[in-house]
Amino acid sequence: MTLFKHAWHWLRDSVEGQVELQERLALLNRPWAEEYLHWSAEGELHGHLVPPAGWRRFSVTRGGWCQGQLSAQALPNQSAE
Repeated sequence: MTLFKHAWHWLRDSVEGQVELQERLALLNRPWAEEYLHWSAEGELHGHLVPPAGWRRFSVTRGGWCQGQLSAQALPNQSAE
């Protein structure tokens, strides 16, 4: 029974990881989405436009990732050059 349980958790984690990656790719393909107001995973407010009606998670993945985090992660590497 534990083998089935481990297999189920592995499958669930794999699917969740793929969904997160697909959502990140979708956000990277719509860079304007970062301009809509949203909370990042770090609890920071990003954007300055009100999101369209019905788009609860327009600028953030289910895990809370947004393009602003990508820019913040890239900044330390760029300043070292």
